[in-house]
This record gives sequence, structure tokens and C-alpha cells, in this order.
Amino acid sequence: MNQSMKRLLNYVLVACCIVMGAATANAQTRINVSGTVVDPNGAPVVGVVVLQDGTNNAAISDAEGRFNIAVPDDALLKFSCMGHESQDIAVEGRTSIAVTLSLDAQVLDGVVVTGYGTASSKDVSGSIASLSSDELNHGSATSINQMLQGRAAGVMISNDGDPNGAGSITIRGTSTLREGGMSPLYVVDGVPMQGTATPAPQDIVSIDILKDASAAAIYGSRAANGVILITTRQGQNGESKYLTFDSYVNIETVANRYEMMNAEQYREYVADGGKTLDPMWEDNVDTDWQREVMRTAISQNHYLNLGGASGGTKYDASVNFLSRNGIIKTTGQEKITARASLDQTLLDDRLSIGMTLNGSIANRDMLGNPSSLYTGMLQFVPNVTAYNPDGTFRQDYANRPVNPITLLEQLNSDARNEMLFGSLRAKATLFEGLDYNLSLSYQTLRNLNNSYIEKDFIPDLYGNGEATRSTSTSSSLVFENYFSYKLQVDRHGMNAMLGYSWQEDTTGDGFQTTNENFISDATGYYNMGLGSTPAGYLVDYGRYSIKALRMISFYGRVNYNFDQRYIIQASLRRDGSSAFGANSRWGYFPSVSGAWRIISESFMENQNLFDDLKFKVGWGISGNTQGFDPMIARLRYGKVGSFYYNGVFMNGIGPVQNENPNLKWEKTSMVNLGVDMAFFDSRLIVGVEYYNKLTSDLIADYDVPVTEYLYGTMTANVGKIRNDGVEVTITATPVKTGKFGWNTTLTLAHNRNKVVSLSNDLFARDDFRGGPAGAGQSGTNSMIIKEGYPLGSFFLLRFAGFDDEGHSLFIGKDGSLVTSPTFPDDQVIMGSTQPKLNFGWSHNFTYGNWSLGLMFNGVLGHNVLNATLASLNTPWDATYTNLPTYTLESGQPGNDTNAHFISDRYVESADFIRLQNASLAYDFKFKPESGVKALSVYANVNNAFVITKYKGIDPDVNMGGRFPGVDDRNFYPMSRAFQLGAKLTF
Repeated sequence: MNQSMKRLLNYVLVACCIVMGAATANAQTRINVSGTVVDPNGAPVVGVVVLQDGTNNAAISDAEGRFNIAVPDDALLKFSCMGHESQDIAVEGRTSIAVTLSLDAQVLDGVVVTGYGTASSKDVSGSIASLSSDELNHGSATSINQMLQGRAAGVMISNDGDPNGAGSITIRGTSTLREGGMSPLYVVDGVPMQGTATPAPQDIVSIDILKDASAAAIYGSRAANGVILITTRQGQNGESKYLTFDSYVNIETVANRYEMMNAEQYREYVADGGKTLDPMWEDNVDTDWQREVMRTAISQNHYLNLGGASGGTKYDASVNFLSRNGIIKTTGQEKITARASLDQTLLDDRLSIGMTLNGSIANRDMLGNPSSLYTGMLQFVPNVTAYNPDGTFRQDYANRPVNPITLLEQLNSDARNEMLFGSLRAKATLFEGLDYNLSLSYQTLRNLNNSYIEKDFIPDLYGNGEATRSTSTSSSLVFENYFSYKLQVDRHGMNAMLGYSWQEDTTGDGFQTTNENFISDATGYYNMGLGSTPAGYLVDYGRYSIKALRMISFYGRVNYNFDQRYIIQASLRRDGSSAFGANSRWGYFPSVSGAWRIISESFMENQNLFDDLKFKVGWGISGNTQGFDPMIARLRYGKVGSFYYNGVFMNGIGPVQNENPNLKWEKTSMVNLGVDMAFFDSRLIVGVEYYNKLTSDLIADYDVPVTEYLYGTMTANVGKIRNDGVEVTITATPVKTGKFGWNTTLTLAHNRNKVVSLSNDLFARDDFRGGPAGAGQSGTNSMIIKEGYPLGSFFLLRFAGFDDEGHSLFIGKDGSLVTSPTFPDDQVIMGSTQPKLNFGWSHNFTYGNWSLGLMFNGVLGHNVLNATLASLNTPWDATYTNLPTYTLESGQPGNDTNAHFISDRYVESADFIRLQNASLAYDFKFKPESGVKALSVYANVNNAFVITKYKGIDPDVNMGGRFPGVDDRNFYPMSRAFQLGAKLTF
């Protein structure tokens, strides 16, 4: 931990002591008032805040609804709890009070964030998944992806174990061909964010996911991949103060590993194959290189939050420090996040003004060459040590994988990411029902990347010490303002919103420099001037260029409901973007949806089956501009290589992109049908939705003749992709008694993906190919994108066993058996990585002061291309590389030079069921005079176990990108995390 972080934590601890001391000093002589809080049915109400009016003296009701608080005999007590009407009761000298809190229908309906406003869940006609903080995954979750995994139907998330990794998130299927255009739009407290810069998990109050176009179209050209709305903690209303400290320690171990041959198996396999090991590479040891590379990682997280309210002022501030070590040595992250918000109401609450400031600094230690490290830790032979007798690293770069220890110790790579976000907001009530909302925000991101390759790393391969440093800055300025109007006349209700926004994003403001031939490794990349570049050396300045993207938007929405039975919503957004062609810079994104609350009809009054019944239907169009280069439609010139002229290397400059004045955003049209039902006093709630989503004007690169164009490819709108599917969410409360409670939620999602077209009248292409090929398979790929097939389709050889000499056999295009297949003629399209079913199943149990949470998630009908296993299965190379135990178990002949050819032999079922999180907590009780409101001690296990037949490290292979579901030595091992922590509130 650096000194600045230590000083900040010291200040935080001092502040805690001061606040705790003040709370104790405020104690006065009081009478003890006790009692019980129940609902209208007589059931105890847990978590009721009992507050002495005008002070911060408070108590909380326990699992049996009991409370105890010391107050003056003339005090006024305020009783409040989510889902119930608040109530004020005067003590009047009494020491015992019985309280009944009525249910609050409006609160029980739930508040859903819809974008530029909120709505009651019963008035929502689009597809929105709304999750409170208690419904999110916590434990060791450090990202939005980890918090959401398994929690929302139709939201597919893939994670890896890398402490610096991002994973992937896909909402209702992939609908683009662009690698950088698949992520949803993140909106924090109403402000669209650059990238995925999000608050600390403890600051998040709720997450709302706009899944269908009728809900998301209000965000127009950025909403085709879905919108994730994050609401953070603000100051609480009322006369109150609070201080919370949450701290945990995390211990992570590797969850699974590849089963490679040990030294005895390896020696025996080589001998059985009639081969001989080099005696210079025999140390009579048994080295487990995975164990040498990995470790038990210890991490810690500390969070401090303080806030309160006084009069018309609300404030909330927090600081979070995370120190996380990766299970691969030398990897990890230290991150400190600070946040503060302040809100003030004026003019009898007709005007409110607020501000938020959020910043973070993350120092990341990364792998210099991940792919080589993953290969080395698996294939470096087990019968040698890492070092030669003279202390140098054991290495044979010409014939063997790179020694993995050298990759850890001699390749240094790190980064520093700095983020600063600030926003100002105001809301004015102009007259009854009409409000004006304004916000102005600014976000800046600064990234610094450094690497250094030491002088004796693989001698003569690199430049006798090689250093690289780069820095880049990006920024986003957003101005939003809109009017909102509410009107209720008899049974007619209307909400309307009309707004304008302006946004400018600047990227690419940076540079890079390189140097080599250093005198010493002592200074690493810190002193670039110590390098002595040889004659003709070209400094790599990177490919940075400042680019600005401007967007202007006009938007509006109208909601109408009649008698809480018939609900109609319509919205329209007009977006203009500087990124697109001169003929296509403006676009319209409409939506309309409706709902029929059948439960409110008179003919439903005497039925006893349904507590709620609502049908909903929606249609909308949204766009996709995620991940776009602001210059995507312009004619561009750039570096096109270098040449030697007059004794000097010079860079060549030429066209690198054609102009396309007709280029526009990708467009997604979606129909959504749904039904919401509730039974048994709402203890069983079921939601079922069907969607059909067609994305057209897909943006991709097409070959064009250089006789007509300056450059050989054109970026154009051509293709179409369809996704359709069904989502089911079931929430139940099977048991609810005074002491014991159990509620559970099951989410199920099925999505079907299909590429409808890749060509039009102007541009044509049979397919796009990608994915790994492997040694000896140059000029080919293993994945294909083609009309009529889903994304993630395999393009493979068909494996047919072995011939009499032990060589792999494959089925040729004419049906014959061949040992030397022709690429790509003998390859065929077979199956895909698209899963049949994604599910999540959560359970929450409470008993007295104890609570237990279990979160299962899984995927069924899921295939993965295990290209990692293919690359490891090289029996013909056994004298130089280790092999997996799979080679022994499969009866693989030792002289097969084509065993590693990627074929359907390596397509595996990756179905799995995982206990993603298990958490156990105990809440202690305190008397009011103690000054302590709550203390919770908890233990968590993340990735407790996984049930699968997949032979790789983990079946949850990244499902993002153009060619998803491929395990190709690019997978940071998953960890199993054990956590112990405590949360203290004053």
C-alpha cells in the first residue's frame, strides 16, 4: 500500500473515533421504552426504525418485532419501515408501547427506475428487471458483472478470475458483429458513463436493467444492447445521522486446474513412445508448474460511509479501499474509491440542488504475456527445475515453451487508472405537477501503462532490456435537462416528459514511447533515457490521435393510465451524432407499450386465485453506437509501414479507411410480450416474457476494389441478426413465521440467435471467419459467421479416430478418410456455442438473528471449443513439452502428428451448475444507550463448487465477442474465495 493511501486510511480512522466519541457524549438520562411492532395481521415487523424526533437517537426492531429505546418521557417517537406507512407516537411517560404499522401499497408496488424518472412497478409496461442492494451478489464481488450474475433473466454474464479482468455481459443475445460494440449502456444516477466506470459495490442502492426496446428506446442510439441504470446512496431524509464501517478479508485459492502429467507419468509416456529425453533436461524432480505459478491470495476491503440530514440538507460520503491479490503470482490490484453527495432543498421544498463527486485510483499489476504464461505453466516439462546450476533460468526457446517463472519475474507490466466524476443537478417545481430537471456532469479517465522486459530474458530475442510507457486521457461532458408533468383527474392519470441533452466525448489524447538496450535493469521503465537505441531503431509512439464525438438529442415520453387498469406509454428520441456519415447523422428511435391490469377489472373481484394479473406488450427501436471510433465514416490516412531511405528508416503514410457518407448506426427493433402474476397473498410471483429482436444495418468491413476506392475495405451497414427467446422469473416465500423465513427466486432464460443476412445489393460476403487455428493449420479458422447460422458456429474438421499407424483420421469433403486434411475444404459447420438455457436460483433464509443466502447459477445445452486442450495434446512433441493426462486416458498414439488439429474431437459439453455464492451472517442486538445501531458479522464463499463434465479449467468461458465460447489459452484460472467480515453502524 502506498503512503498516500495509508495516510488517507489514518484520517478515516480518526474521523470514525471522533464521530463515535460524539455519539457517546450525547447520551442523556432517559426512561427505557420497549414494545412490539406488528403488521395488520399481527405478524412481527423486522427492521423498523424507531427514531426520537429531532435527534439521531434510534433503535431497530428485531426478528420478533421488539424494540427498546431510552428517551425523555415527553419524547415523540417516529416508526418507519420500508413497505409500511410511517407512524408518530408520543411517549407521554409510558414505558411500553404496542405499535401496528399499516402496509403502504405504493411502497409495496416498488419503485422502478425507468430512465429520466421513476415509476411504480404496477405501472410499468416494458421489460425492466429491478434489483435492490439486498438482491445483488455481494461477497467478494468487485464489479457490476459479478453483482448481477444469475440475478436477472436474460442477462448472461461470463467472468474470469483475473483481478484486473472485466468479463462480459450480454442482454437478450448478441446482436452486433463489432467486438467493441456488445456492452450495454451504463447510466449512474441519470448520467451515461464512459466505459464501465461504476461506483463501489457498497454505494449501490439498486440496479434496474432496461431489457426491451420499449423500455430502453428513451436512450436512443446507445440502447440496443440494453441499459443498466445504477442508483447510488444519497443522504437519507429526516433528522438523522449515520456512520457505517464494513470490512472484510478474502482468501482465494485456485478452484480448478488442468490435469497434466507428473514427472513419473511423463517419463513413462516418452519411453513407451520409443523416444529419449535429453539428459541435460533431467533433474530427477517432479515440478508442478501450475503450483509454482499460482498462490493462495489474500485480499482485503474496507468501506466507510457517513451521512445524515438536517432541515433541508442531506449529505452522504464514503471511501472504499480494495487490495486484491490474484491467484497467479505478481498479479493484483489496489484501488481506492471516494464519493460524496450533497443535496439541499429550498423555497418550501420547491427547489432542490445537489452535487456528487466521485473519484478512484487503481494500481494494477498484470501479466506481461498471458498467453505464453498459460502455455508455459501447462507444457513446461515436469522433470526439471526453474534454474540452471549457475542460477540462470532454465530455457530452450527454440524447441520448448517459455519457462513460466521467467515470464513472472522478467516481464513487468502494470497500469494506473484514474477516474474523476462530478455532477451538478437541480430540480424546480414550477407549479403543481410540473417539474424542471437539470444536470451537468463531467467525467475524465486517465490511463498510464508501463512494461519492461529485462536484459537477459530469452537472450538475443529482445533488445537487451526493452521499456514501454504510454498515457492516454479521455473525457465526457454531459448536459441534460427535461420537464416532467404529472396530472391526475378522477380515474385518469398522465405523466409526460420532454427533454434535450448534449454530450461530447473526447478520446485518444495520449502518447507512447519505447526504448531498448539498457545498461541495467535497476530502473526498469522509470528512466527511459538510460537506453541506448541502435542505429535505425524506430520508436513506437503508438496509434494515438485525439478524437471528439458529439451527440445532440431531443426526447419525450408520455404515460397514460385509466383507473390503474389500462396503461399506455409512448416515447420518441431523435439523436444526432458526429460519428456517422454526412447523409445519416440523425436518427429517430420510437417506442410504444401497453399493459392491462386485469386484476383491477370488476369481474376479478370475487375470484380467489390471483392477487395480481397483468398483461403487457411493447415495441420499440433502439440503436447501437457503443465502441465506435468517432472517425468511423471519414476518409483517413495513417501509418502504413516503414521503408529505408538514404540511410534512415521512414514511416509510410497512406489511406487506412474509406469515406462512407451513408454510414449510420445499427438499428434494433424489438417486440416484447409479457404476463405478471401473483398468488397466495403475493407469496408466489411469476413473470413470463417473450421477445423477438431483429438488428439490421449491421456495421462490418467489406472488401472493395482499389480501382474504385482508395483503401481495400469499406465500413458499411449491411447485415441482420435475429434473437428471440423466453424469460421466466419466479419469486416465492414458502415460509414466513415470527422467527423463520425463506424466500427464493428462480430465473430462466432461453435465447435463439440467427444471422439473417450478411450481404445486400452493394456489398457481399459469404462469411466471416475467426477463432484459433493452431500449429500446422495456417490459413484456416475454427469459427464462422454465416447466413442462416447462429453466432458462435463451429467450422471444424470431423474426427474419425486413428489409422493402423496411429495417425488421426478425419472425414474429407467427399466422405473419405484422410490423415492430411485440406483446409478449409474438409471443414464443415457443426453446432454452436449458443446455450439452450441460462438460469439463476437464489435462496434467502432467516432464523432469529441468523441469515443464510445461497446463489446458484448455471447453463444447459452449452458447447465450448476446448482449443486449449487441442494445443496441449501434442504426443509427437513429448520430448520437449508436457502433456495432459487426457492424452493417456484417450489412448492417444505417441506418433500422431495431427492430434492437435482442431476438430469436433475438442467440442465439449460445458453444461454446469455452480454454487456462485453462499453467505452466512449474524446480527447482534444492542441497547439504544450504547450508541451502536447494528453489528453484523458475516462469512461468504464465492464459487463454492461447480458441477460439470468440462475438461478445461472452467466451463464459464467468455460468451462475448464475435466468436464466443472458445477456450484458447486465454483464460485466467477461476478462484474460490473465502471471506470473513463485519459491518458496524452507529
